[in-house]
Amino acid sequence: MLWRTYRRYGRRGAWALSRYYVEKVRASVSGPGRACPICGWSGPQFHPAVYPAHGLWRRHAACPRCASLERHRALWFAYRAFLASCHARPRVLHLSPERCFRALFQAHASRYVTGNYDHERADARLDLEHLGLADGSFDLIVANGVLSSVRDLAKAIDNLHRVLAPGGSALLCDLVKPDGVTRECADNLMAIRREFGGADLPRVFGPFTATLSDPRSLVAEADRERFGIRRDDFYLIRLDGRKDTPPPSNSAPRQA
Repeated sequence: MLWRTYRRYGRRGAWALSRYYVEKVRASVSGPGRACPICGWSGPQFHPAVYPAHGLWRRHAACPRCASLERHRALWFAYRAFLASCHARPRVLHLSPERCFRALFQAHASRYVTGNYDHERADARLDLEHLGLADGSFDLIVANGVLSSVRDLAKAIDNLHRVLAPGGSALLCDLVKPDGVTRECADNLMAIRREFGGADLPRVFGPFTATLSDPRSLVAEADRERFGIRRDDFYLIRLDGRKDTPPPSNSAPRQA
């Protein structure tokens, strides 16, 4: 594995993977005691996460059973609260789907579709900038870290508005500076093109009512350490369409 990683990603990738293995062994045998609210795993410590392509790794980040990261374990509570508030089973579109959330949405959805840019681990190859889905075909769209990476943000938002049924919602977890403004950041390493700002969300997300929240706020202070939920720059942007406003009709309905 190390040799293959070295040949594919070079010395930095191999170094990151070797550190991952060392930290994984340590986390398996010692730690203060951790638990995953998503899959029910418990053990000494969360495992490290590794990104060989970027030569990076992080301590105590990933659940060894469901692979959830810190923000996923916080989002779990936000997603459950939203689904519990739904009066009917929504039609759900999950973009860049995380394995740890699939069972939750499948259990609550009348229709559950996953989409990814490269069709990997998803039902269909879907590009948010060219979303070939019928108008008003979903009640809920979920995306984590997607909007910060799209090239044409305005087109992506138009597609969200078109595909959502009147009164539908989108739950977008992304990079946000709550007291700042949206700016381009061009992080070529991690393919991040922008950071959203809490001060101009209504302007950026135009047709929607945009609400910003910290998913950690739904987790009791005493449980955050046990669940490995840390403070970071990812917040939940909830977009709600007006119930009496249909999606734009300037493009003909398209089927997937």
